[in-house]
Amino acid sequence: MLYGDMIKYTVTMNVTQINTITTSEQNVTVTGVGSSDVLVGANMPSTMNAGIGIAGARVGAANVVTVRFINTTAANVTPGNTSMDFYVVTANSGGSAL
Repeated sequence: MLYGDMIKYTVTMNVTQINTITTSEQNVTVTGVGSSDVLVGANMPSTMNAGIGIAGARVGAANVVTVRFINTTAANVTPGNTSMDFYVVTANSGGSAL
């Protein structure tokens, strides 16, 4: 598999409740992301609730990014709508990578 361009996607994600001292995987629609693309970065805004972080993220399917949030606080947190940036390297068909 060869890889091509890096694309930045900015989407609004409705982050639902993340229970105390746990992680929560949540999906967001990111139109244009391919199932073979590689997510290389995910950024949340500096205004995100204190104690909430990104423990991981990946392309879950075509047009879907899955984000694993972590809540390190002593309370359940519901961040709500937030703007997220995702950096994706596109997959090109044919050939082989070295």
